[in-house]
Amino acid sequence: MYWILNSAHIGRRIEYVTQITKYHTSFTMGIQTSREIIFAMYVSRSGSSLILNELSKHPKILSLNEWAIPPEYIGINGFKSPAVSNSNEARQILSDICVRSKLSKDHCELLSIANLAYPITAFEMIITIMNCVADSMKPEAEIIIYKGDPVNSWWFHSFEQKKNYQFLLISRDPRGIYNSQQKSRYAYSGGCFSLSPYQTCKEWLSLQQIDEENIIRVEFEYFLSNQNKATLEVLEKMQLSGELSDPSSFGIGIPIEELHLHENLSKSTMKEKASEWNTELSEKHKRFINSFLKYHGFNKLLAENSIYLHPTIYASEIFLYQIKLLQFRLSRFIRLAASNPKAILLKLKLMSFDK
Repeated sequence: MYWILNSAHIGRRIEYVTQITKYHTSFTMGIQTSREIIFAMYVSRSGSSLILNELSKHPKILSLNEWAIPPEYIGINGFKSPAVSNSNEARQILSDICVRSKLSKDHCELLSIANLAYPITAFEMIITIMNCVADSMKPEAEIIIYKGDPVNSWWFHSFEQKKNYQFLLISRDPRGIYNSQQKSRYAYSGGCFSLSPYQTCKEWLSLQQIDEENIIRVEFEYFLSNQNKATLEVLEKMQLSGELSDPSSFGIGIPIEELHLHENLSKSTMKEKASEWNTELSEKHKRFINSFLKYHGFNKLLAENSIYLHPTIYASEIFLYQIKLLQFRLSRFIRLAASNPKAILLKLKLMSFDK
């Protein structure tokens, strides 16, 4: 399987771990900050829940999920994480993070403002909260895997601190992803996870094209069929040994409204679901994704008898997606401007900050 990392990067990854450990020791007092933070990267419905559920059974791994921290505080997508110079500013930012993210109030209250070594950034506050949660929930953890909203290539490439962190890139056959996206609904809006198969394919492709040394790759289908071997491979890349002996910490942080999206974490159940797209995905959508894979050179995922769309129909599907995307972005902007105009002004202010 071409998505799985070989062992060539181990030596360079040790250097990353050393660099990361040094980076995290400077902005807190009295809190363990030497833990390595790994960000999960995935397209929605890629099987990330099952994989992180298994990995978090390791005694040295804590999985934190679905916090959805606002991008302006992390420092992505053109934003620069704002500086925090005193306890009053820290208290205001912490309050805003709790209101605008899915981070629970209990987790926010674990952070002692007095223990922060100012000046720091809002992002460093978030990392400190992660460590506070680890101190409380799983103090023996050496690695925290953070699974926020789906992390695509634009998130990775625009993340101002990406060189200081590692990323777990979870991949799945795009036909399986899109089939699952069509059957699932957002917990809050009730909408689909994808506007079209082209959106899913484009997001999937953008992750496959990332080629950085601080990436650990794992393929969902490979993980299901070779779970013990795949798990050991991932742990080796994380410089960990031992067995998955603990109860899973995956459920920590998942809002009640989203628990239904993580119901099917049984290995046997997921093995059956992994290939459901063969019978459930419409012929049109299947042919579109086949055409996309062939066009971009992913022939290993295609069977000899695969059927494709005519180029004209394929192009028209892409054009229809662009129209849907424009409508979606416009309606989202109007809703946000009507419900929270201050958020629009804050985004504009932070995007222009320090440019």
